[in-house]
Amino acid sequence: MIFLMINTIVFISIEGLLSKKWKDYYFVLFDDSTLQWYEKQNDRKPEGAIRIRDVAQNLCVGPYTRCLSNRPPFPRPTDEANLIAIPRSSHSHHDQEVVWILCNDVTHLK
Repeated sequence: MIFLMINTIVFISIEGLLSKKWKDYYFVLFDDSTLQWYEKQNDRKPEGAIRIRDVAQNLCVGPYTRCLSNRPPFPRPTDEANLIAIPRSSHSHHDQEVVWILCNDVTHLK
């Protein structure tokens, strides 16, 4: 069962990657809290996935993302309230990989 499907842009910060930029992805949130993203809406294989319930205690939204040291520069215009930072793992350490999701519209966060 699918709860939500949105088209938004995401910035995935991966150490060693030369080009870090925002890119459009399609997201699907499943009822087991798995969030998957796809490069194209019709793709069958996701580009990535995170189980939200495993990392929920470290998830940040909106202005709460300011405390994260690796917060990327935003494309213009941007509303900080539409920003979500999701760690790739439940291990809490400063250099962990974070998936940055910037929704096109705040209604995608409800």
